[in-house]
Amino acid sequence: MSTIPESQQALELEIAKLEQDLASLKRRRNALSAISQLPTELMHRIFHLSIRYPDEARGRDWTPLLNLEYTRRSVSHVSHNWRTIALEWPTLWSEIHIRNTPKVAYLDLVRERARGIPLSLMTHWIANSAVPAVRHILQSERARLKSVTLHEPVSVLRDLLPELKACCNTIEFLDLDDPSRHALGPPDLTETDALCNFPKLRHLRISAWETLVIPPLSFNPTSLIRSQA
Repeated sequence: MSTIPESQQALELEIAKLEQDLASLKRRRNALSAISQLPTELMHRIFHLSIRYPDEARGRDWTPLLNLEYTRRSVSHVSHNWRTIALEWPTLWSEIHIRNTPKVAYLDLVRERARGIPLSLMTHWIANSAVPAVRHILQSERARLKSVTLHEPVSVLRDLLPELKACCNTIEFLDLDDPSRHALGPPDLTETDALCNFPKLRHLRISAWETLVIPPLSFNPTSLIRSQA
């Protein structure tokens, strides 16, 4: 009877080895396909179009939150080759889109995969529980954030304003919008907020945040937009 467990263990080890051999054979087979032999630079272009096409088709210049995360996950699970290319291409991970309540560990993984290139941050109607995640990115990437788009209620924007100001020396694109206020009446102007100077800013859009005061500009953005509705 004592030999039965030993025989089972030996079989398990043999099965594990065969599974590894099978996985290796599948990778070799997939490597022979035409798409696996495309140049890495062309694969990068394909990945880029996969996350941009839906928006370009609609005449928009940013990627919906769900589409980006879904696409990154999809292209990195097609094959071993695609996964390697996706994980080793920093540009694919340079946009941080926060929705729901992402784990800080995942955000740090995205930051790590982006390596040293500039980052973009975008949020749209996040839950209050996700605000710490946004704050974590603003605090951790003050030297790399080049673009920030926050489409949140004024209460959330006001809460994040100190961290946003701390990134003022690197941000070149800034879009702040309260979607909830577009259909509402006149705002309460009893409480005001002030935006600091962003010396490298090239594009500024403020929408539906009437209580935000923009000081005399020491920067000269190429596109300055302030929309109230």
